[in-house]
Amino acid sequence: MLGVLTAGAAVAQENVVVRGGIHPNYARIVFDWEKPVTVEAIESPGMLELRFAEEFVADFSPTLALIADYVATAEQAADRRGVLFPLQRKVRVRNFRVG
Repeated sequence: MLGVLTAGAAVAQENVVVRGGIHPNYARIVFDWEKPVTVEAIESPGMLELRFAEEFVADFSPTLALIADYVATAEQAADRRGVLFPLQRKVRVRNFRVG
């Protein structure tokens, strides 16, 4: 592993609570940020990628256990601004902000 640190390069990563659940006819994944953060949802066959405007860290395990019929794993991007969700079935993605 190779790492390079430069003065001023450290960026605080927000610990984001990720929660989810199964509802009649759909599953939901919620990212609880401390402040409004923009997100882009990128769909491709069998994959959902979420790209956020801020870096974050999160534990996806509890949510994945609840929505395993829809999403089995989550892989956070190296830049800590994105996450990939391989989809278990065909879905329609709706992306919206509350609050």
